[in-house]
Formats: sequence, C-alpha cells, structure tokens
Amino acid sequence: MGLGNAETVRVRWAAARAWFSQALALAEEATDAATVGRIVTLVAATLYNEDRLREAADHLEAALATLREVGDRTCEGRAAASLGVVHLSLGDVRRARAYLEEAMAVHAAANDPHWAAVTGSYLGALAQEEGASVILSSFGRTYKITKTIARRLPHPGLDVVELDVANENDLDALAERVGRHTDHLDGVLHSIGFAPQ
Repeated sequence: MGLGNAETVRVRWAAARAWFSQALALAEEATDAATVGRIVTLVAATLYNEDRLREAADHLEAALATLREVGDRTCEGRAAASLGVVHLSLGDVRRARAYLEEAMAVHAAANDPHWAAVTGSYLGALAQEEGASVILSSFGRTYKITKTIARRLPHPGLDVVELDVANENDLDALAERVGRHTDHLDGVLHSIGFAPQ
C-alpha cells in the first residue's frame, strides 16, 4: 500500500490504483476483510480523482458494507463521507446528505474529531450547493484543518469562527464573531459530540 500512497502524492492515479490492486489481492488471499475494505476505499479515491464517479461509488458501497461488517468504525465513517462527496459530485443531493449525516454520526461515536471536521465541512458544501450562506466554526487542533477545508468549498472565502462550546469566553464572544459575517442566522448545525461530559 505504501507504494500506492506514494503514487497518489505524485498524482499518478492509474499507477496508485495498480499498487492498491496488488495489495487488495494479497488482503483477499489472506481473508483480511478489514484491510480489504480499507484498500477498496483507496482504489475508489483513485477512481474519483480520475472523474470515474460511478465506479468510485460502486467501490465505496462495497467498502462500506465490508467495514460495517467487521466493525471498523473509523474507516466506515471515512467511506460514508467519501460516498457523500461522490454523490454530491454526481448531483444526487439526497444521497449525499444521507451519507454525510451517517458519516458525522459515525465519527462522533468513534471520537474522531478530525474526520468530523472534514465531514462537517462537506455538509457545509452541500448547504452551499442548496443556496445557503455558510459560516463554519471550529477550535483547537481542528481549527487549521477547518480553515483549509473552507477554501475547498464550492464558494470559498469563508472565515472560520472560533468556537469551543466548553469555553465560556468563546460562547460570550460568539454573537460578535458571527456578526462580522452576517446580520442574521436562519439555522445552525453544530456537532458537539466531542465536548467534555
């Protein structure tokens, strides 16, 4: 798999897929279902990057089923998020939303704040595609990740509001921080799955 990852860095998708396919054959021979699910997800990523969206969706569906079966919650959430992105690219907003919401729930249950931030940003992209103006929030280690992802949304240029719901100062400053971007809110989507109990 390492050589496949090296090829993705070089943006050589066909070469990466060839290496991943060899790794997949070895994992299937060893009957290692979890590794098979992870590798199929990597193959799907190469297909997505070559604009072979239907094939990517088929591979991700297979990977998701396998990862659910073996109980690999972290990779299951990543596969569901990837399926959401593929369906968003295909213009199937209903399925994109369903997979992204599923991914968000899985990331929260798996205590995976990095991928929750990534998935939340994709939900923001989905909202933008449906005509919404979006303001993102984040804090701590994921703040920089969220700002990077904000630049990749369909309508980039968003600032990210710093918000840690467990921090009284952040809550006190929230109205002023949001007010820099808009004069009203029509709705709020916030994942506080990682807030202290």
